[in-house]
Amino acid sequence: MKLKNISSRVLRSFRTITAALAVFLISTGISLYKSKTSSEIWLAVGALTLVVIFVNGLLYHILKKRPDSVNPLTIRQSFIVFLVISFLVLCVEFYTLLTFSDTTDRIMLAVLMLLLILC
Repeated sequence: MKLKNISSRVLRSFRTITAALAVFLISTGISLYKSKTSSEIWLAVGALTLVVIFVNGLLYHILKKRPDSVNPLTIRQSFIVFLVISFLVLCVEFYTLLTFSDTTDRIMLAVLMLLLILC
């Protein structure tokens, strides 16, 4: 079964599920890192997160090739949703940055926040 044959509604649902799964995996990876779990485990969670984000991007490109009448959000609405979610993530990361006691962890989170702002 090809992804191009699946309806747009199902693809949008898959995309929403993969986005939620990516946020959950990122949160799990950060909590595993903070709890000083072995590096193999949180690196595996990070790799799985990258795969989920790649699948989400693939679904986005498939949906982008479909007619605009199928996509319920305009470009402007999608951009606003992205900005709001990015702002919320930045707020959570800033709070985490303030609560970390290790300097290395603070530098790592500051770099991640900078990358999120630049993207």
